[in-house]
Amino acid sequence: MPVKKKFEDKAAPKPAPDSPKPWRQRRSAAERKADGSYKAEAHATKAGIGALAATPAAADFDPMVRTYWTLAMALAWAIWRDPEKVRSCWNDFRRECWVWRRYEHRIPPDGRIQSGWLLEREKPLSFHDVWMREAAMSDTQEKKATEARDSLWTKLETGELEADGVPHREKVRVKIKPFEWVDLSKVDYVDGKEEAVFFHDGDLRFEAVRVARKDVVTHWPAPPPTAKAANDCTAFLIEKFAASPNERKQTNNDLWNESKEKFPRLSKRSFDAARKAAINATGAHGWTRTGPPKNSIRCAK
Repeated sequence: MPVKKKFEDKAAPKPAPDSPKPWRQRRSAAERKADGSYKAEAHATKAGIGALAATPAAADFDPMVRTYWTLAMALAWAIWRDPEKVRSCWNDFRRECWVWRRYEHRIPPDGRIQSGWLLEREKPLSFHDVWMREAAMSDTQEKKATEARDSLWTKLETGELEADGVPHREKVRVKIKPFEWVDLSKVDYVDGKEEAVFFHDGDLRFEAVRVARKDVVTHWPAPPPTAKAANDCTAFLIEKFAASPNERKQTNNDLWNESKEKFPRLSKRSFDAARKAAINATGAHGWTRTGPPKNSIRCAK
């Protein structure tokens, strides 16, 4: 099994101060060659090992053919109604994903900062992790994620949505009775027990909790293709704007062309609405400015 590896990166370019997710930035070829992950991948390819960072084929992990989902997967669907989002929260899928992440640490005695890249396996997600990940995007996303989380939990409490799990220290899977959810926490979890649920005092109650996929999809129906394209475009733009909230990297027309190519069913009206929603969600008001981007050829003249 692969192990974590560090690749030192003394001359790596520093991320922009307004970028909370430096690994998502678009970088030039020169910048990529300067970082340790690029060098490590090049050495691995030359040695015949193949790519170090890896993501399994989506066809091998199709959540829409699974009979049961974890609570994390169910929440991802309730928020986005998107199979790709559900897959990204599927721990079996995440265990097969190896990604590069940038790290920095201070070296004593002078406190010099050493930066580099770490190859690591994606960590499993709990129900609370999914909520946290979406809520951290913006106030708008926090509201959307909280509404989905509370709605799902309410359906578990009322019995509209059934779940089963393995009681702590037992081996036989049982149906979780609706009234039990009143005493179970939406927040508490322990590393290594991401698919379990706990009492409010932190004691473990059920492990390997599952809900039926068809029940989740029934309560939160998939949107029609055109609406899905608009939702997917909003998510795409939120990620793009969050990476550079204060500096517009593309013209509005270029952004529309890229979105239309990525989401063929997207209409111009839906794109405009998605762009506005993404700007409001991220506070990326730099993308509302007119004229060419700062790094464009026209600006350089």
